[in-house]
Amino acid sequence: MTPRQKDMLDAIRDLTVDGVSPTYEQLRIKLGIASKSGVCRMVDALERQGYVRRVAFARQTLEVVAAPRLHGNDLAARLRGLTDEAFAGVLEVISEEIARRAGGAA
Repeated sequence: MTPRQKDMLDAIRDLTVDGVSPTYEQLRIKLGIASKSGVCRMVDALERQGYVRRVAFARQTLEVVAAPRLHGNDLAARLRGLTDEAFAGVLEVISEEIARRAGGAA
């Protein structure tokens, strides 16, 4: 996720009121984007990456997903793309989580 996409995700969260997501115009103004088509492209990218979802044929239905879903080939592809240092960091986090869960199960 790019810094600009993170800003968009944060803006969607900030501007969502009572389950109603912001309009593209509201997002455009908040982020200083020149056109609504620019907002649309960013939302499309976030949707492809699994960070948001939309209800088809409905207005103001952006929903922020807690975390993108990674399954099978998606996860493997992302892991293969990591540097050795980043991969070692992922392994460390996984090891810590396994230890935490094993300790909690006892």
